[in-house]
This record gives sequence, structure tokens and C-alpha cells, in this order.
Amino acid sequence: YCTYNVPRLLQTKSPELIKKEIQYLKKEYQINSLLLKDEVAISPNKKISYEMLTAIGSENIVWRGQTISIASYEQLKLAKDSGCLELAVGVETVDNNVMKLIDKAWQNENIIKDFIENCKKLNLKVKICLILGLPGEPKNIVEKTIKFLEETKPEFVSVSGFLPVPGSPIAKNPNKYGISRID
Repeated sequence: YCTYNVPRLLQTKSPELIKKEIQYLKKEYQINSLLLKDEVAISPNKKISYEMLTAIGSENIVWRGQTISIASYEQLKLAKDSGCLELAVGVETVDNNVMKLIDKAWQNENIIKDFIENCKKLNLKVKICLILGLPGEPKNIVEKTIKFLEETKPEFVSVSGFLPVPGSPIAKNPNKYGISRID
């Protein structure tokens, strides 16, 4: 899935540095929009989220970003007010048991549905990112995924095949997850 510079640590920039970088890009390259490729464009930490989004909003740009499904309505509203047009969210799977296996026990189908519903209330477009072929998937995962997509109607869907990241728990111990190595 997404990679981090330092696993399990969400690195952030100060509001001052965010403003300076945007000002530089506007001056040197005449940009008026950004794609925030950070895994979490809206920090789970509400204080950090407020500071970052306020800094972005002060620079009069529009942006898209990647985040996780636990952003609150208030955080999403602040993102919208700061110029956000679209959020991509790493749903990965619509099966709650598989979420636990892939270390996303904090996320479930209801949380994802609430996130999408809140985005739609704010007129934020949603792109959900899915991975098919994850360990523990039920045989009906395709049907389950299609039903979920029909219910939530995200604007965009990205589907990837599962590939264990070197060094991840699944890559280190594939047998534990029922995966055969293919060389």
C-alpha cells in the first residue's frame, strides 16, 4: 500500500513552511493548484489538520489530496474551505475482516460510507483506492465490492492488484497470510 518515509510516523510541515512552499511555486511556476501526494492530506490530529489546512487556505489555491477515511465532517469542511476539490482515500477493501488482516482495523465499511457521505454533502469529489487479491478475501469479494460501489457512488475508483511491499509483515511471512511465493 502507501509507503511512508518513516513507517508509523506521520511527518508534517509547519504552517509557515507550507505557506512559503506554495508562495514559491506560485511565483516561480505560476501554479494555481496542487496535488498533495501525502498519504494523509488531512491529518488525523485535529490540531495539526487545522493548522495545515488553514495555511493552505490562506494561499488562494485549489487542491486535491490523499487521506484516510477517519477525517471528521469538520475536517472535511475545513479542507473544502481551504480549496480542496477532491480526496482520494485508501479504502483497500470493503471486507471488515480483511481490513483487520492488513492492519486497518481502525477502518470499517460504515466509517468509509460516512466519509464518502460527508464528502458528498460538501461537494468534495471522492476517489477510492481498492486492492484486489488481499489475503483473507472472501470468494464473493468482487460482488461485495460492486455492491459497495453502487451504494456509495464515488466519482472515481482505482483498482490495483495485491503486491506485498518488501519488508512488510505479509512479505516477511507470506505463509501466515496464506500466500504462496511466486518467483
